[in-house]
Amino acid sequence: MREIVISSVAIYIVSIFVFAVVSLYFFIFFLKTYIKTKQKMFGYLSVYFLTHILANIFGISKLSSNGDIATNFHILNKIFEMLVLLVLILLLEVFEKNIQFSTKQTIMTMLIFTIIGGFISDPPSRDDFLNYFNIFTYHGSPILILQAIFYILTVFWLAIMLYRSKKKAWSLKQKTFMSRLIVGVFLSISSALIPVLVEITDPFEYGTLFVIIVTITFMVQHFGVYINGYAFLKVWKNPWLLQRQKIHLLLVFNKNGIELFTKSFDRELNLGDSVLIGGVFSGINSLIQETTKTKTHIESINLKGKELRFITRENFVSAIIIDYSTQASEIAHNKFAKDFEKKFSRNLAVLQGQTSNFSSAEEIALTYFS
Repeated sequence: MREIVISSVAIYIVSIFVFAVVSLYFFIFFLKTYIKTKQKMFGYLSVYFLTHILANIFGISKLSSNGDIATNFHILNKIFEMLVLLVLILLLEVFEKNIQFSTKQTIMTMLIFTIIGGFISDPPSRDDFLNYFNIFTYHGSPILILQAIFYILTVFWLAIMLYRSKKKAWSLKQKTFMSRLIVGVFLSISSALIPVLVEITDPFEYGTLFVIIVTITFMVQHFGVYINGYAFLKVWKNPWLLQRQKIHLLLVFNKNGIELFTKSFDRELNLGDSVLIGGVFSGINSLIQETTKTKTHIESINLKGKELRFITRENFVSAIIIDYSTQASEIAHNKFAKDFEKKFSRNLAVLQGQTSNFSSAEEIALTYFS
């Protein structure tokens, strides 16, 4: 049994350093991407991995023989573990509907600060140093109950959000992305619950098994977090996949309102009506320019539950109908317009009514919106 304990502790210690390198890589990558693109999703991802790194730095308290240091680090470890889950909720709400603040976030924040206050006023006791690991107890403190409520609510909300997002994923790439995310979240959350359950029991009754449980849950939690990071890493070049919203129509027309290319992503949309968009845009744009005596172009028109956005280039205008505007939709639309202009610059300059020349633009559309 002693050999099993020593091996488990050795694996735990080695894993701390290995996982620290991997976590640091994800943090630096997503932070650099956020600085470069200014996209909120990558900002949340960098904070997600930063809180994960800090949680595990303070998690080393499990191995400290100094009682005061072990207790203080244990409290910080618990706080940052909860913050990891809060950031995960923020991350998924930005993905789901670009939500910046919600009731979920308010409730979770209140619980976290209540638990922090409880830790400070009535810190857990370090009972013993069992098989190289510290054992902490709460002596009837309600903090453990609040922690359990926090984790139960987190699991419940994440399950609903992930199920809803997977069900409404609109492309194979996004479905794959969601599948990876579901596995990662399940592994990271399920292993976060186990330490809370262990603290309710008496670890002294199963000392060797306790060490094995601590080691396995530590590794599983990290693998779950890294699967989440890998899921985002696979789609970071295509920001559109980082939003759950749907594009309904992509349209390109020249300055005279003649339709050059149309791609419908919505079966219920009447493509016959798309012809009107070019003419209406040209008319309203001319009216605004005439009234204001400027060369200002329309950028967007808000509809009920939809938004119509325009990108104006020298020889054409690109329009999309989406649920709502986000950084992801703007980046994807701008990239489409740039590639369209680059590929068809010669056709656009000498356009003589042959709109069939632009049919291959569907390949560009699917690159950024599928």
